[in-house]
Amino acid sequence: MKKIAYLIAAMVSLAFADSASAQFVTGASNSTSGDSFQSFYISYAPTNMNYQYSVIPLTRSTKTVSVGWAKDVALQNVENLYYEIGVAAQYMWCKEVDDGDTELTSMLGVKVPLSLAYMLPLSANLSIMPYAGLDPTLFILGTQKSTYDDYYDDEKITEKTDLFKKDEDGDAFSRFVLNWHVGGKVFLNDKYFAGVTYEGPITNLYKDEDSKCNYNMTIISVGLLF
Repeated sequence: MKKIAYLIAAMVSLAFADSASAQFVTGASNSTSGDSFQSFYISYAPTNMNYQYSVIPLTRSTKTVSVGWAKDVALQNVENLYYEIGVAAQYMWCKEVDDGDTELTSMLGVKVPLSLAYMLPLSANLSIMPYAGLDPTLFILGTQKSTYDDYYDDEKITEKTDLFKKDEDGDAFSRFVLNWHVGGKVFLNDKYFAGVTYEGPITNLYKDEDSKCNYNMTIISVGLLF
C-alpha cells in the first residue's frame, strides 16, 4: 500500500514540476489552442455502489463530490491530441434510514485522473474535447456509522466501523481502486468549461470468497482555465 501511495505522489509531483517548467520556459497561458493549459474544477456525481452477495446483486445510491486540478499537454507532432493528468479530492457518502435506524457510509480519497484527449475547435470561442483514461484512487478515510434503538434501555446506540480495518475474518475494504472513464468537455472563451464523464470499475473496492463491491458514477463538472 505504501508503494501505491508513493507512486501516486510521484505522479502528482511530476505533473506540478512539468507545469512549473512549462510556465518558466514558455510563459503561462490559458488558451486551449496552445501547447498546454490548466484547469480547476468542482464536480458532482450520482454514484452506484454495487454489491454482490453470493449470487444476489444490490445497488446502493451514493453521492460523490470532488474538487480538483488538471493539466493538459499537447503531444508533439500530433495536432489537437493532448494527454491530461490531474489530482482531485473525492468525498463519497451514502445515508440509509430504516424505521428510525440510520447508517451513514463515507469515504475520502485522492484521485489521479489520467486521460488521452482530442481537442476539436468549433469556432473561435467554442471547442469540445472527448477523452478516455484511467482513475487510480487512494482512499484515506472510510467509516460506517450506524445508529439504532436499544429496545432494552430505550436509548440510541451508535457504532462506528473503520472500513479499512480487517474484520474478524481478516477482510477489509481496499484503499486503492482502479477505474476507467470516458467523457467530454465543452470549452467557452478559453475561460470556462463544463463536462460529463462516465466512470466504471476495473478493480473491486471489496472482495472475499462470497461477495464483492465496486462502484460506477456519472460525473458532472464545471471549471475555470488558467
